[in-house]
Amino acid sequence: MTQPEPKYPTMTIGAHPEIHNHLRKKYGVENVCWPILVYDLDTKDVDYLIIEVNAKNNVNREIREPLLGPAPFPEYKLDYTISPRHKMPIPLSHKIPWKGSTDILSAKYNSSYEFVTQHGGIYTIDVDYVWKKPNGELFGLETSTFYMDMRTEKYAEYLVQKFIETRVSRRGAHHLHVLARAASKIGIQMSLVFFNVLGHSNIIKTDGYAYSIPLNITTAQEMHSGVFVKGKYLTFSDWLNSL
Repeated sequence: MTQPEPKYPTMTIGAHPEIHNHLRKKYGVENVCWPILVYDLDTKDVDYLIIEVNAKNNVNREIREPLLGPAPFPEYKLDYTISPRHKMPIPLSHKIPWKGSTDILSAKYNSSYEFVTQHGGIYTIDVDYVWKKPNGELFGLETSTFYMDMRTEKYAEYLVQKFIETRVSRRGAHHLHVLARAASKIGIQMSLVFFNVLGHSNIIKTDGYAYSIPLNITTAQEMHSGVFVKGKYLTFSDWLNSL
């Protein structure tokens, strides 16, 4: 069974420059990455991490050493923008053989997401942003957007509740559960963050608001059960500066 196509376009769009550029400037390009978790659909256990570069997202271009591994999960770099491509994903500072398909870097695919939706065989969840602070602490963001303005805290919480009901707590949903478990093992302090975009675009409304919820094993379980988890309501600029 192959992984389903994305239910909304922004699932496969690259990093928002407002967030990405802020993190790169503050922590350095080598300390910011976009990891992809490859996991077992039955056990929900993560097997390894992909550090990918493709035409839509080049956040990982400067990553040449492991930022999150090799323990507990080995990292492999895949670059879909170079020609000719590597025949196999490149292990980052380990010698663990690649467990996945040898066809994943085939010229007929422009990203690992195209591979998993068209070919199948592996299941993936990406983490939108992960960065390392100078003291070694790791932080990460799982993000989602609303085109309806979160003009008040009450309305923001209404929108978040609807998101939980329609996406996170639907039957079979496990995205946040897999992400939170993996983050706990790696040592990433995660947040689930919502912000406004202009219309139905992927352009952040920088004079809008953000709603941030701590994402850990407990809050992930609560949201998958349909329970609203209270977070912080901030202007987008205040939230960004808090990272």
